[in-house]
Amino acid sequence: GDWSSDVCSSDPDTINGDVNYRIYFPPDYERRQDLRYPVLYVLPASGQTTLSGAEVVRRVDRAIRASRISPMLVVIVNGLRGNTMYCDSRDGKFPVESVIVKNLIPHVGATYRTIASREGRAVDGFSMGGFGAAHLGFKYPDLFGVISIMAPPLLGPQLKQQLPMQAWSRLFPMAMGSDMEYFLANDPFTLAEKNADKLRDRTVIRIVCH
Repeated sequence: GDWSSDVCSSDPDTINGDVNYRIYFPPDYERRQDLRYPVLYVLPASGQTTLSGAEVVRRVDRAIRASRISPMLVVIVNGLRGNTMYCDSRDGKFPVESVIVKNLIPHVGATYRTIASREGRAVDGFSMGGFGAAHLGFKYPDLFGVISIMAPPLLGPQLKQQLPMQAWSRLFPMAMGSDMEYFLANDPFTLAEKNADKLRDRTVIRIVCH
């Protein structure tokens, strides 16, 4: 397979500029012009970049070549400076959720031969990306048919134990503006309950503990 960098243009309602991403093409993508492919969106962890998806791409490529999984595209998402939890930041400076949903996913669907339905679209992330996968997957059940949540910081910032306090010390002020109501509105638990009927029996969900 091959993978390369590309950009999608964001509209004035998001950040009004180009945002880069990296995309992996399965080995037969150029040869099989008649095929459309599912897409896996990978959300890097806090502080990581689109280059951080290299290991995911290597694993996917090996599995495709060994015929263990079907061919797919893999898109490594730009987290917009990190520490956003893949929500639109409370101050509006880093609208990463809007860029992904309103700009990136439509751009990928229009640019590449994808299966443009929820059944052909998955989201995966590690650590902060795991929170983001849960957040986006549960908030937009009509977009994603598969949600992969790895090592997610799902304990909220209201807890006083050491691990959640340490994890949220930087993330809560930047992503949520230290606003507990904003956090609760974006909390995967809130979103899963809100959209339970659309998720139940039609979405594949996995959670991998650290």
